[in-house]
Amino acid sequence: LSITGKAVIRTDAKEEVRTEKVNYLAENEKVEIPGKVTIIGEKGRPKIVADKLDADLKLEVLDLKGHVKIDTLVGDNQQIK
Repeated sequence: LSITGKAVIRTDAKEEVRTEKVNYLAENEKVEIPGKVTIIGEKGRPKIVADKLDADLKLEVLDLKGHVKIDTLVGDNQQIK
């Protein structure tokens, strides 16, 4: 299944994924986004922008590629590792 145009996907975690093209490979439970992708959290943070995204839905793994920018707010009790 491929979706082209201004694709907006809402995840179970209430994140919003925005891109121009999404390929869903049902037999492998994988998603490929071959171009720029923006992921926005439920309350607008974190915001992640990447040149490309591959996801393995079964393993719950995201592979962000190219230029990747993560814009988040870090509070006193949070750490980025």
